[in-house]
Parts: sequence; C-alpha cells; structure tokens
Amino acid sequence: MMVGPALAQGPIILRGRVVDAETHQPVPHAQVGVAGNRIGTSTNEDGRFALTIPVQFQREQLEVALLGYRKYARPLPPCQGRNCKLS
Repeated sequence: MMVGPALAQGPIILRGRVVDAETHQPVPHAQVGVAGNRIGTSTNEDGRFALTIPVQFQREQLEVALLGYRKYARPLPPCQGRNCKLS
C-alpha cells in the first residue's frame, strides 16, 4: 500500500510565467528547470515557458535562474491531470 501524494501516470506539462518580483515585468531568457536542470527550458520574450516533466522528476524542485537575479527554487506544485499552471 502506498501513502502520500500520488504522481501523475505520465509526463506533465508545467506552464508558467517568470516576472520580476519588484517591477512585475516579464523576465525573458530565464532558465527554468528541474532536477538540477537536467530537464529545462528558457522563458520567451514575454517571460512564459512550458516544460514537460517526466514522472521520475515530478517530486523535484523547480529552479529559475538568470544572471543578475537571485536563483529561485520551490517544490513543483501538485498537478491535476496532464497540464499544470504555475503562478
């Protein structure tokens, strides 16, 4: 018997937007990744990203980094279904 949060049965797609904490302006070209950036992508000009996360990495930390900014990390949010949005 397994106890604890259930993982999705397959990969999830995490979608989000990276903005500056003070100005609330989008942050383009930031690196967004999980599992020590073994899985990752970059934000577009509007600060948006989409990242496909395989099952084995769904309990990892989400990390966002860009030169000139402090590195940001947080646990991945629980997702219902295959798509997940992060705010």
